Amino acid sequence: MTPKGTTSTTPGSRRRTFLKAAVLAGLSVPGMPLRAAPNGGVIFGFAVTPSSEALMTTVVRRLRPLYRPDLGARPIFLPGNSGTAAMETVIRAPADGGTVLLSSSASMTLLPSLRKLSSEPADLLQPVAGVGLFTYAFIVGPAVPAEVRTMRDYLGWAKAHPSLATYGVPGRGTGSHFVGIELSRLGDVPLKMVAYKSLPSMLDDIASGSLPASVTLLPSATDRVRQPSIRVLAVTSAGRWPADPDVPTLVEQGLAEAPTDGSIGFHVSAETPADKVAELRDATRRIQLDDEVRQALAYAGLQPMPTESDYRREIAAERAEWQRRIAHYAFGPDS
Repeated sequence: MTPKGTTSTTPGSRRRTFLKAAVLAGLSVPGMPLRAAPNGGVIFGFAVTPSSEALMTTVVRRLRPLYRPDLGARPIFLPGNSGTAAMETVIRAPADGGTVLLSSSASMTLLPSLRKLSSEPADLLQPVAGVGLFTYAFIVGPAVPAEVRTMRDYLGWAKAHPSLATYGVPGRGTGSHFVGIELSRLGDVPLKMVAYKSLPSMLDDIASGSLPASVTLLPSATDRVRQPSIRVLAVTSAGRWPADPDVPTLVEQGLAEAPTDGSIGFHVSAETPADKVAELRDATRRIQLDDEVRQALAYAGLQPMPTESDYRREIAAERAEWQRRIAHYAFGPDS
């Protein structure tokens, strides 16, 4: 029996309280630079592209009338590829539902599987609802001859030109990095990875021809792949991507053992009251049916998230799949 005037806690809630206290006290969390907690809003910690900014702004604007407290008129973009900084910012904010994270699922599933963090994101943040589904794409620029039209063409070309068998990824230890390693091994071609700190600089190098190829999130590359000098040779989804039905998947080409994809969705502090979590989940499902949101998703290269999805369960399944594949390939950030 809990004495009068005290609060009953479970081991999980005590652990969350301790971890959050550590973050709030300013203790070092590898990969999580400290940020001041905002006065509410939607935090989005990835590189900004015209299509992604248009999508996130549309999502936030359509969400505002359906959810309180007010999340502001525009998403808050942190500089660079700062997904971990975005997570830490939400962790530091009051757990009242007024500050939410709009994040790639990889931040919650792949990142913790590769890096030893002093705090486990799953202990401090909880998935609420997905907004859209994404895939990765293998793209080439003008450095690769125009007659290279398929992945098999590319692998043959790369084997014949080993000094040019280089692909870029938007960060070491990312999903793009894993796709490149799997492709190199299954295609039996020693592809060399170059990790970029900035997505725009990587895409600039692709367009200029100084970088032959890249594996990147299709939403991130959407604005660039509309240019005729950049070609998509494959996607990593289970089936062909609706926006690019002529582009085959790596799986159907025998160059991947399993699909590699993910989602963008809302997360909140693990201590957020259940009624606010339910309110945000219901509001997100309602905007998923909005024509303007669906058009913005399509423009950004994403598919709508099924409204009946159990996002918490899907995030857990994605985490388990990454752990299995990482163990199978002995894959790590230094691979």
